[in-house]
Amino acid sequence: MATSRRLSNLAILAVLACAAVYVVALGTRWGLRLDKGALPRDVSGPRWERAHAALHVAVESVSIATMALVGAAAILYALRRGRRDLALAAAGILVGANVTTSVLKPLLALADPLGGESERIVSGAYPSGHATATMSLALVTVLAAPRIWRLWVAFIASSYVAVVGVGLVALVAHQPSDVVGGFLVAVAWAAGIASVAASARERAAPHPRLRERLVELGSWGGGCAVAAAVVLALLEPAVHFHHGLFAVAALIIAGLALVLPVALAVVLGGRPAAPLEPKS
Repeated sequence: MATSRRLSNLAILAVLACAAVYVVALGTRWGLRLDKGALPRDVSGPRWERAHAALHVAVESVSIATMALVGAAAILYALRRGRRDLALAAAGILVGANVTTSVLKPLLALADPLGGESERIVSGAYPSGHATATMSLALVTVLAAPRIWRLWVAFIASSYVAVVGVGLVALVAHQPSDVVGGFLVAVAWAAGIASVAASARERAAPHPRLRERLVELGSWGGGCAVAAAVVLALLEPAVHFHHGLFAVAALIIAGLALVLPVALAVVLGGRPAAPLEPKS
């Protein structure tokens, strides 16, 4: 299947997953309980203080200046390589993802369609702006990187995203669902815009049949469902251990921070002649 189709499938799944996380986290008693229980409480000691300080520095490093600097570097690098389409895609991802989060947060908090806002520790916070910003920056660097370095860039960028994501929960600035939602908003925009850019270069290629696309969507969706089932199986018993739920939530956030940029890198580099492939 063409790269543009794979990217559009990834975008669709990210949108559906973002909506599903919101429904579970704010629309069910179980989700509200898990989200609340995953926040650290009654934690002290020198090790925690050092970790707390380090995570605070990481979270505070996410700013408009950081986004402008890293985003501009990725855009200029793409232009230097003669890839105007990649530069435009990077700019669109950064603006689109972060504006979407800025609109959704107050809108969902005000409308409160599922009635769960009043029961949250941190209200009006879905999806997380910090999580969206860091993930969108990571995905933009992956998109702009040459194919030979793309996976390495994904691993390095995802490490920063993981630290910020875990830090947001450890500092009780966000609940886990907020962070996951922010990640998914960024992925939806990155995959969607990259798909449009790729499609413009693939118009001469034959289009896959609807059945083929549905089969791939089903396989991707099935894999996500299995992963979600494993996560849910881990969450419930973790409630009964002191800080067990926080540990599982931190692992999930760190895992997503690693998997999502790598998934984009794999899809972009899946074919030697991929349309969004920067020249090495």
